[in-house]
Amino acid sequence: MKKKIFIFLFVTILLIGCGPKDVKADKKLIGTLSSSMDNQTLKSTIEIEYNSESGVATYGIFKTKYSGLEKTVTNNEILAELINRQSIDEQIEGIEVSLEVTDTSFDFEEKWDYNKVDMVAVKEADEQQISFIENDKYSITKIKEFYNKQGYTFKEKEIK
Repeated sequence: MKKKIFIFLFVTILLIGCGPKDVKADKKLIGTLSSSMDNQTLKSTIEIEYNSESGVATYGIFKTKYSGLEKTVTNNEILAELINRQSIDEQIEGIEVSLEVTDTSFDFEEKWDYNKVDMVAVKEADEQQISFIENDKYSITKIKEFYNKQGYTFKEKEIK
């Protein structure tokens, strides 16, 4: 009986100890996009920490700042979409969102802890996220491909 209990405890401890671990990042991908027209200025940056061996993203910060907005239907639709995105993303574990809006500007920031993001919830809430996911993990390759098509320029850094 004692032997069975010991084996059970050993297997349990082994399984807990060998369970899924957070992926550790060793590199950071930094992407930027800037645009100006008349008095309107857009500046967007992304910073994504990832594991270079597996290509799995671990943490991301996405910032978009738009100033000098004119009051147009299109700009109002963009603001409404950002407010909607904020309310959806705030409900998903692993995502923090902040949005500051004035009559002529907005400052939008998302922080993603990819080790904590609820993959089922995020796929249901934001279909675009599916294109960033490979084998149920966020892929730095897929993220970079998407933002490269949007016109972002990139540099990489080692994380110390």
